[in-house]
Amino acid sequence: RQKKRRRNYDSESEDSDDDDDDEHGTASVDFMKILTAEGVRSIISTFVKTFPPCSDQGRVLGERIVGKIESVLSACEELTESERIVISLAICSIYILDARSQFIEKAEASRMVSRPSLRHLWWEGCLAYIVWDCIPIIERRELYSLAIEALHVLLYGCVAIGDNQSLGMGDRNPLAPLLLSRRARGKALDRLVIDQTHLNRRRISQMEVDTAPSKTGETKSSKKQQLQLKKKASIEAASEVSSFSERVLHQVVRSSMIAFSSIRGLARRLKRPLPNVLRNVFCLEAQELGLRLENDSKTELEKARESENKGYSDWTPITDKAIANALDNEKEGAGSRCIFVGNDSSPSINVEQLAMECYEEGSLPASDMVSGDSAVVGGWVGWHDEGGYVRAIFRVLSSAPLLGVDWGCSSSLAPGDETLFCSPYQGAPFDLHVGFGLNTEIDDSSAIAHSAIPGFYVRQRQKIERFLNQLTETNPQGLCDAIFRAIEARLIFGLDNNRKDPSLERDLKNLRTLSFIAAGLGGQLLASVFRCMVFDYRHYSGGLPDLLLVRATAIKGGNREVVDLSSIIGESFSAEYQQEKLDIRGAKMLADEEFLGCSKVGDSGNSGSRSNNWARSARSPQGKRDPKPPLSLSDLPQKLELEVNGEPIEPECMMVEVKSSNDRLDPRQEDWLNILDRHGNARVCKFEDKRKSSKRKLAEAAVS
Repeated sequence: RQKKRRRNYDSESEDSDDDDDDEHGTASVDFMKILTAEGVRSIISTFVKTFPPCSDQGRVLGERIVGKIESVLSACEELTESERIVISLAICSIYILDARSQFIEKAEASRMVSRPSLRHLWWEGCLAYIVWDCIPIIERRELYSLAIEALHVLLYGCVAIGDNQSLGMGDRNPLAPLLLSRRARGKALDRLVIDQTHLNRRRISQMEVDTAPSKTGETKSSKKQQLQLKKKASIEAASEVSSFSERVLHQVVRSSMIAFSSIRGLARRLKRPLPNVLRNVFCLEAQELGLRLENDSKTELEKARESENKGYSDWTPITDKAIANALDNEKEGAGSRCIFVGNDSSPSINVEQLAMECYEEGSLPASDMVSGDSAVVGGWVGWHDEGGYVRAIFRVLSSAPLLGVDWGCSSSLAPGDETLFCSPYQGAPFDLHVGFGLNTEIDDSSAIAHSAIPGFYVRQRQKIERFLNQLTETNPQGLCDAIFRAIEARLIFGLDNNRKDPSLERDLKNLRTLSFIAAGLGGQLLASVFRCMVFDYRHYSGGLPDLLLVRATAIKGGNREVVDLSSIIGESFSAEYQQEKLDIRGAKMLADEEFLGCSKVGDSGNSGSRSNNWARSARSPQGKRDPKPPLSLSDLPQKLELEVNGEPIEPECMMVEVKSSNDRLDPRQEDWLNILDRHGNARVCKFEDKRKSSKRKLAEAAVS
């Protein structure tokens, strides 16, 4: 049967013109003819040009790929045509990358490593993201051996070698650091462990069948032997996963080659508290960004008990818990959201809007969860923007002094910056998306050396430290002044040079709001947030808490009271805007607009809609907007002064991640809460239904 399949596969290229329709009469989608041996060889011939001259690797590589495709497709007959195409494309990309890593010249590899910001412009990077996007389909069809090969070539630059495919660190070649970002590399390591676990389970189940006695009358001794073999194999497989996680952690923790959230994911598999796992290991990212391994409030006795008990534990955020029963949702399945009844009895608010109502009326946070000696309760208002305003403040304050985006003011570029700024309309230099890390290099004498990956954090380290130190020492009113001066300078430059600034109009409309938020967050917290952004913008540009809540308090009659923000700020707190917000409930102003040079959707180039569609449809029924007059100095709002009637006010900000009953925190969200809680007010709001809340309280009472 396999010989017949091989003959059919080799002959498909000859009569492919006659087989444009599949067996169901629908047009074939294999426009590259990758399901034919001739089509595969045609694709390979394009990349063979990069191999050394007088090399026979093109023919050898073609036979290797054709044989692999035939083997995989014949073992999984229920694949659709689209799945067969995707898997074939993945196999071609895997083995082309493997061959490229073998024949790449050292000088060329060094040039590529020195400019990682151009990764997405190289064909190696494009092939890597093709493989990365194909892996979920490969895993869905339970082709775990192929998935492990794909992940191994992405992580180490070469296909795993060995008859018994198992977890291994592999020999990193110069191509490996160029293929994936830190965030994607961490996900790839996690998928590698999961796929190997699935493969081990399959082998154990097959071993159970192979060792089953062939005779009917199975004896007790044979059953016992079978169980012992299965138990031994399971223990060895679990030990292999733990050993691999331990080895990887000792490498990536020091070099910061994967994100801290992925480090915690690997450490969780060791089933020990995180401080114990990283006790003798220097965690580069945790030290740079101030990430804590455990809560500061734990006593020495609690730490000793955790070290004795088996199980994983690390830092946990402050959590506000409330009871809210969701209404039955007509939309079931993935993507459906819980609906709740709000204060106005309208069952049309989601869980984030319900949380905003609770914090505004003062039912959250609980009195025992409020820090400080402030007796002010409630009064919190804000937005469900998922960090949009914080990213806007980062862009406004750091564009000119830190990112080097000055809208054409600079007459010349620094040496080496020619490939970082290709257009005066860029929102950020290309290397902002290169996360900080240490690359492992092995020279001719087999000596191991570490060198920093040349990204933004390395290139501008002195400027970053100077900027962040200045930001830390700035008082709240100074932050308001800095926001005003930055936006005013852009407006004047645009008017003088007739240059358009895509985000200037939005910044002018929100100038006083941005100023108040910056003052409420404070210079120390903003410096911590900005450090994360420049450390690895591609990772830390997402994952910020859902809600940004603000309020202003002032002393009146000897008591501190909440001040109406509409009289201080105006803008989004005005009565007109609030009515518009009610008409367009749930609109997000900045959540999809404040990403510099990338999309928050994924690491492979997928981009979502970045247009503000709600504003277009709401203000004009036909979707057409009236022509706007050009900007002028009269569009610049007044600078925000933190006082009312000559009395100073105290701006406050709180960031809240909202979770419904069945939802849980993402690791990157946990890291952001860890960072924000250090110098600010950040917490989780967890809504539980009444039944689950009762069970939880009974369990807590039993433990106590």
